[in-house]
Amino acid sequence: MGKLIKSVKPLRALVPASAGDLQADVMAAIQSLSDNRRVAEFSVSVNKRTGVGRIRAVGRDGQNVIHQFVGPGMTETSTFLPTGNTAAERRQARDANIIALYLKGLSQDESAERLNCSQALVSKVLRREGYR
Repeated sequence: MGKLIKSVKPLRALVPASAGDLQADVMAAIQSLSDNRRVAEFSVSVNKRTGVGRIRAVGRDGQNVIHQFVGPGMTETSTFLPTGNTAAERRQARDANIIALYLKGLSQDESAERLNCSQALVSKVLRREGYR
């Protein structure tokens, strides 16, 4: 008897793909995010010194996306979607992600931003799990 494999729907991106021009990319992303009903909130920032544009979007389903326009045609995207049926399972997944980001060398502030939680919570989880 074969296993029944559940099909997984591909996630639709909250932030559109980059075309290469920072100003045009940021304006297109703002328009797309403003029109998208799945987006609960978003913020846009550009570091004038480095020229890196950054968009942070939070979906109504808890999905958290950080999209950076690093250079002409180069982007970097980090997506976090809480998984689990119960609050305890979602908390456990969040804590595992906090530890994974810590082990990758991200600061507590960066981890908190990527997971849409506070820096104090990141610190608390790391201390409780013995990483601080």
